[in-house]
Amino acid sequence: MINYRHANTSDIETLVEFRLRFIRHYKPEQATELDTEIESGIRQYYTETIPTGECIHWLAESENRIIGGGALSIWSYAPGLTLRNGKSAYIFNIYTEPDFRKQGIATEVVRRLIADAGQRGVTRLELHATEMGSPVYEKLGFQPPCHKYMEFFVSPNNTDSQKSESNQRL
Repeated sequence: MINYRHANTSDIETLVEFRLRFIRHYKPEQATELDTEIESGIRQYYTETIPTGECIHWLAESENRIIGGGALSIWSYAPGLTLRNGKSAYIFNIYTEPDFRKQGIATEVVRRLIADAGQRGVTRLELHATEMGSPVYEKLGFQPPCHKYMEFFVSPNNTDSQKSESNQRL
């Protein structure tokens, strides 16, 4: 039997490890250099955002073992024509342990994140889909954006602009 629950501050080390597993799985060529560089940042992010509700993370457990989960980061913008209340959220780190895949765990986690978003007044959800994850999101009604999505990465070492094809939100 699979149990689902919200993560809390006592789960932070598990959340850090799952985030690193996700990155290792989807970006193995960058994982080694990223682990040491971003591990403390991941820990700090969860330490700051889990208690405030800015980040909501669901965990799936089987026999006292965390087997999957996913997160939602809530953002506020100035209200506009398509985002009238200014609340948006980004779904990230949907991950299921390999031996538990294809059992609907990711779908259930995303459903729970959608419900949490709705309860908090979020009117738009965004995510980056992997090839494996796309069918899950499409089945739940996610669609490509109706606008051209662009991004820009500011280099911390200088003020010059930098194009980056490899820097993607994960």
